[in-house]
Amino acid sequence: RMLRVKMAVRLCRWMMADRPANKGRGGRAATTFVDLAQGYAREGAFVDWARFKLIGGDDLPGLSAAFVALRDAARKEAEAFNQTFAQALQVWNREPRAAAACMPVEAIIERVLAPLAQQTPVLLLVADGLSYSIFRELCEDLEALGWDEKVAGPTPTLAVGVAALPTITEVSRASLLSGRLMIGAAAQEKTAFATHPALVAASRAGTAPVVFHKGDLADAEGLSSTVRDAIASPQQQVVGVVYNAVDDHLSGSNQIQVRWSIDDLRLLGPLLSEARRARRVVIVTADHGHVIDDGTVQRGQGDGDRWRLPSGTPDAGELLFEGGRVKTPAGNAVVCACSERVRHGAKKNGYHGGVSAQEVVVPLSVFTPRNRVLKGWQMAPAPQPDWWAPLEFALPAAAADTPSLARKAAKPGLLAVPQPGLFGGALPVVAPDPE
Repeated sequence: RMLRVKMAVRLCRWMMADRPANKGRGGRAATTFVDLAQGYAREGAFVDWARFKLIGGDDLPGLSAAFVALRDAARKEAEAFNQTFAQALQVWNREPRAAAACMPVEAIIERVLAPLAQQTPVLLLVADGLSYSIFRELCEDLEALGWDEKVAGPTPTLAVGVAALPTITEVSRASLLSGRLMIGAAAQEKTAFATHPALVAASRAGTAPVVFHKGDLADAEGLSSTVRDAIASPQQQVVGVVYNAVDDHLSGSNQIQVRWSIDDLRLLGPLLSEARRARRVVIVTADHGHVIDDGTVQRGQGDGDRWRLPSGTPDAGELLFEGGRVKTPAGNAVVCACSERVRHGAKKNGYHGGVSAQEVVVPLSVFTPRNRVLKGWQMAPAPQPDWWAPLEFALPAAAADTPSLARKAAKPGLLAVPQPGLFGGALPVVAPDPE
């Protein structure tokens, strides 16, 4: 309950903050796709983290009603932001550019992984379906486990990835692991990764880059000894791992409230422990994100949960994308949902394939074992927005000047500090019974 109340207070703070009309859920006023993508990573993902924790309500009906009102208000802003975001993506998609602030997933090998591998052994962790809000939740555990997040360049720049379209595994993950736009599965990904020229050039002679998929990760003892040996080997410069827990969860039960922690994600802890012991740098990214099912409505039939091949005029909540980074078996045109309330298939825990910020913007962060120096990289600034800061309640000055109140507050076990109300104002101080 306390976690939900804290998230509710944070949402209130965010909604009461002074934000420009065109700022949406981003940091500064957003005018381009890059601005919007960066803004989502810096602020919008934290909004989603908070509002999704309120799903399911509370035992107390009044508190549940307050949570519903907050979620509805936040979702209204999210819908407006996603419409603006998707329209900006339409423009950017015509002439996409790879830049540190906004990196197409198919450029990650060439622009991020290979240069780092030239300097140090690297583990590329591709968490299939990992949304930016879940990534930030997991970052709390990464810090506690002795990992430092780093950013490149003299001017710290938050890097984010941009999924290919439609935002599905067959397109976006295959493109990420092959270094070019393509449609494929695990077999094609393994071959393309092992033979990528930039990765081969960064690898030691006789030891090709290797990527492990879901079926490779576990054996009777937990994390596969083959995977452990590859991560531990000083000869193996480049190791990739595809981790599917998040994507698998989307097809599971929507009656379970998941707390995303490294302890609760099977095999993730051992993977990171092996990497830390080997002093490997870890790049955490994803092929695409996802939207949670929270009052979605099924609209017709599609070729995927949130995308379909063009046929007629797009419905409300959909947009047509042509050329650029679009890849489908039928060509380079697709209609994708931008509203998080639209789905084409049966109800599930979550969906992807659309063009909401939750599905398109993915993490692209570099972590080093604590205090590890990485040439050209520096410590990342704290990622949380101001309104996310820990809650601090102080005794009002007028109350502190009241001798009787101060004396009562000083008695062991008695608290006379006015407690803040959830939606503004302070609750009255209840004086203890006279002794």
